[in-house]
Amino acid sequence: MDDNLDINTSNSAENLKTPEDCLKYGLELNAAGQVAKALEVFSRGLALEPFHVELRQQRGRKNMASRRWQAISDFTLAAHIDPDYWEIWYYMGVTYYLIRDYEKSRNCFKTCIGKSNDGLVPSVDWLWTLGKKLGAEDSGVLNLISDFEADPDDEDYAYARRIMLYKGLLTPENFYDWKTLEKRGNTDIDFVTQSYGLSNWHTFRGEIDKSNEILKQIAERNGVANAFAYMLAIRDIKDRSERKTP
Repeated sequence: MDDNLDINTSNSAENLKTPEDCLKYGLELNAAGQVAKALEVFSRGLALEPFHVELRQQRGRKNMASRRWQAISDFTLAAHIDPDYWEIWYYMGVTYYLIRDYEKSRNCFKTCIGKSNDGLVPSVDWLWTLGKKLGAEDSGVLNLISDFEADPDDEDYAYARRIMLYKGLLTPENFYDWKTLEKRGNTDIDFVTQSYGLSNWHTFRGEIDKSNEILKQIAERNGVANAFAYMLAIRDIKDRSERKTP
């Protein structure tokens, strides 16, 4: 990688003196869409301090889309450094789901819930889905969240809407609140996240044609290709296509 990492004149490679410098700059690069450079900067910080938990966590997250075992390696070490850091368990759970190791994924989400309530809503969603996939549904997992309205200002809004669907508080007909999505300003990411939950809901009810139609709608939102829901939708489309191939 070119040592000139500037996205502005105050952040050059020569100014990366500490792990904290690397963390700050790596996050700035990532926010600017320069993920490959962000990964290099996080690695540079880890060369300075291999046991820096936030650098490990951030590097793991940036590797989830394509270097999943590398991501799991970073998350595993980070979990040893700080086992109470709930986000590590959450993203490790997602990564295991992405590589289809559903038992390990389930264990990570259960651990995440035991560490903090901050990741409760999305973790409950993943656990409900995993229970259905594994044929060992924990009927009580949805009861970890009382009946509620999804908060439009919460970053977990889309997952909350999905849980409302699973709990019977919403139907497919009133599942999308388009005015709220437009107000939140990130319609594509909210749409694919909500929609993948709806696709799974139809799948678990045996309504495969309805599920497939939603997967096609998700695939059309390719501007959010790194979203977990988008990646999983594309994988489901591929899997179902291959199963139909003689």
